[in-house]
Amino acid sequence: MCYYEQYSMACGDWKWGNFRAHCSKEYRTGETCEMKLVWESIPLSDKCKYCIKIDTKHGKIAKEEARIKKWRNEGPGYRRASIEQAEEAITVMQDEICELNYQRASYKHLVAPTRSTSTSSTAIMKSYVTVPIPETSPSTGTRKRLFSTKR
Repeated sequence: MCYYEQYSMACGDWKWGNFRAHCSKEYRTGETCEMKLVWESIPLSDKCKYCIKIDTKHGKIAKEEARIKKWRNEGPGYRRASIEQAEEAITVMQDEICELNYQRASYKHLVAPTRSTSTSSTAIMKSYVTVPIPETSPSTGTRKRLFSTKR
């Protein structure tokens, strides 16, 4: 439970800032315990990087829609290829906005790796990983193998 600054963005997102103080659970001298607590929350007037990219894409979409409207007012049959190309660009940008929203949501729910509750500083975290069996094997399906990683 070491203490860090927390930056609060105008869009409601936040990010961790600089390290401020050690807690009493320090494992080794000079190392942090990987559990973060807020020392101070610092409000920022900026938006997060995902919101900035999303706002930029919305501006580009509005610009393309204005161009399409202008071309359609010129008369029927004019600039069909340009209109189709602009509509495709709008579709691509809307897909990119959906992807950015997904990344933003998954980033907000991202959890830092945790240390094992054992008292040993060289705790081993074990996890089961599903690995496909090679085609040369007579059996089919998947097999679970045990991998250990030091944390």
